[in-house]
Amino acid sequence: MLKMFRKRRINIATVIVAVISMLAVGAYGIKQTIDVVADVKFDESLKQFPESYRDSLRALHDEHPKWTFEAVNTGLDWNTVLANESKIRRKLVPASGHSMSLGLMDNSRWYQTPTAWKAYDEIDGAFNYDKNEWVVFDTGQWNQASPAAISYVMDPRNWLTEEYMFMFEQLSYNASHDTVTVINNTLKGTFMYNAKCPGASGNKTYAQVIVDAAKAAKVSAIHLAVRLIQEKGTSNDELGKGVITTDGKNFTQATGKEKTIYYNFFNIGAAGSGKQTVINNGGKEAMSEGWTSPYLAIMGGAVKVNNGYIAIGQDTIYFEMFSVVNKAYYYWKQYAQNLTASLTEGCKIYTTYKNSGITDSAFVFRIPVYNNMPEQACPNPGWYTNGDDASLRANPNTRLKSLTVNGGKLALTPTLDYKETSYNLTVPYSTETVTIAAQAIAGTSTVSGTGKKSLEVGTNEYKIVCKSEYGTTRTYKLNITREKSPEKSTYLTALKPTSGSLSGTFKKATGKYKMTVNNSISSIGFTYTMESSESLVELRYGKHTISCSDGKIAAQSLTVGVNTFYIDVYDSADKSGEKTTYQVDITRNAATTFDNKKLQINGSYINGFTIGEKVSNAIKAVSVTNGSVKILDSDKKVKSESSMVATGDYFTVYDADGKVMKQYQIVLYGDVNGDGKVDLFDYMYLKKHHWVKPILTGIKLEAANIYSKSSGVDLFDMAVMKKFLWKNGTITQTR
Repeated sequence: MLKMFRKRRINIATVIVAVISMLAVGAYGIKQTIDVVADVKFDESLKQFPESYRDSLRALHDEHPKWTFEAVNTGLDWNTVLANESKIRRKLVPASGHSMSLGLMDNSRWYQTPTAWKAYDEIDGAFNYDKNEWVVFDTGQWNQASPAAISYVMDPRNWLTEEYMFMFEQLSYNASHDTVTVINNTLKGTFMYNAKCPGASGNKTYAQVIVDAAKAAKVSAIHLAVRLIQEKGTSNDELGKGVITTDGKNFTQATGKEKTIYYNFFNIGAAGSGKQTVINNGGKEAMSEGWTSPYLAIMGGAVKVNNGYIAIGQDTIYFEMFSVVNKAYYYWKQYAQNLTASLTEGCKIYTTYKNSGITDSAFVFRIPVYNNMPEQACPNPGWYTNGDDASLRANPNTRLKSLTVNGGKLALTPTLDYKETSYNLTVPYSTETVTIAAQAIAGTSTVSGTGKKSLEVGTNEYKIVCKSEYGTTRTYKLNITREKSPEKSTYLTALKPTSGSLSGTFKKATGKYKMTVNNSISSIGFTYTMESSESLVELRYGKHTISCSDGKIAAQSLTVGVNTFYIDVYDSADKSGEKTTYQVDITRNAATTFDNKKLQINGSYINGFTIGEKVSNAIKAVSVTNGSVKILDSDKKVKSESSMVATGDYFTVYDADGKVMKQYQIVLYGDVNGDGKVDLFDYMYLKKHHWVKPILTGIKLEAANIYSKSSGVDLFDMAVMKKFLWKNGTITQTR
């Protein structure tokens, strides 16, 4: 009856009836009632999970009623997370294989990493096509994981089983689980089992030190033990045996006799490309933290694990590997690059708990949920269960090393590229056949679609297929265009105007072109090249038809606006055959004119501006047709519209093509020094020029001639400026 209750949803009324009926049968009935209520509570808690999670969680609940499942709604889009986790070097898989597999398989065997678990085309930088091999990272033992493998491991629904659940366990210290006996059993088969930990007082074993570290850092001791096994293996590594340095940058293996030896048991900071780089980075971390013994490395590393992960929300093995719970650290903050580390660590913890007989304890599992997840759990792309099947590890390279036509004598467009699959080639009419050859980069790949090919006039499409050893294919398209017979052709191979240029590159099969010329261009002609010497070329312009010869079309007058030219090319002089018409629309711009309104032009000078006037207002002082006006500074650089007009600036008129039509130098009377203002500095220039010695020339001398009725700089000019400065006088800007 209990099982029946667990297999379906139970409403409150049912519970009440059950309680009443079971109370009548004593203590046994009470226990059953408690179980029923617990089931109802569990069913309610299950609502926080998507439907695709629930069957697995119900099965786990049936076996382990004390387990608690918490849904962690990340709020993140599944595809966004997958895209970020699939960035180069973020998630890696073993280059050759590993014995741990997914944590539960035969550890005595070495399972080769299948092709489907390694990235190829999906991620740039994952595969070196020239060398025909996957790019290796870090210590040279790792390749980029494929998006399919990442999605499989990242999907929580694949791991809602007793064996794998502990990657979701909340990693808090638990005195009932984290005992020295349990931890020592976890270390069995490693160098740490029943061994004294160097640097620890009282001859403490590694197990005792791990428990002490867990208690101090408030982290699961079993998690620390498994993490140490993951990082150090069974026989320890360089950073665990100790390293030394002479320069603080480069680290080498210690002999054990050196004065200062550094240890890094959790391999914190030990990352990079190449084994030595990994050791150097891990050594620097150990030196900066003062980890001069295995004891200090374990105690300090545990604190780092807590502070760096547990304390900021990454409080499960899964979240340590997939950073999706703390916005500040999304995607990049991961404890390890090894894609399956969460699986192997979780399985190791499960094994420890099982051997210790505590799997039925009250564990809390924090399980992530993403937005827009696939309806079904992501499939396994192909795993190690058939690790001896060579086909699973076949080379997937479908790239070509070479693709040639007629032994490379005919050049393809574009040149052969790893990412390009479409190529073009144009051959003359005389080319009736071609020989296509291709070679795959990988010797294990096969190529089809090559050989001798007959060509029809026009475009001929050929498909060259490269099939990899793995079975994947890549199709290359080769479009070979055979030209029409030059003996009878209606094409021009070149057409150029005598002024300006056509829009776009001339192509013989393209019939329409446009161009725009300045108003100064009043007539235009063309030069051309015929594909066949037998062709006849005529020009139609307006009501006239003009015969053309010697590759030249005589210049024709242009009107303002659009002028349409039709160039007819006949395949024979008698016009009895085919014809191709090229249309060229030539727009002649109207003349550039401008009305200076309030401004005055005096030779090369222009005046009439207001003192302190902004460039934007000055430009509005003229009306320009088919052109534009800009004000340049004395160095002939365009001034900003918010700046002030100043003596020495250039008032510049441009035509529609952006060519300078007219240019005048601005005179702002009173602005002697050319800063756009009239102030005491300008007055001092006047006084010095008049009373001491002449210092003003050119445009500045003109700006000093403030009093229009006098010539040169005299007392009248100084009087006008003095009145302007102290008695609210005015300086007339026009003459």
